[in-house]
Amino acid sequence: MRSSTFLLYGANGYTGELIARHAAEYGLKPILAGRRKEMIEPLAGKLGLPWLVIDLNDKAALVSA
Repeated sequence: MRSSTFLLYGANGYTGELIARHAAEYGLKPILAGRRKEMIEPLAGKLGLPWLVIDLNDKAALVSA
């Protein structure tokens, strides 16, 4: 069985948001991620998707995600 969940870093950018919206339309469940809560949280709320704030320099947080 394939998982429909994946991490989408940069979801608040133009291309990332397009990917997030299309993924949600197709029943996929990306975890929206980025550096700024104020950008990620509203988009995740609109799409009903989980979200994380992660710094790309934080290797432990990236591995955990």
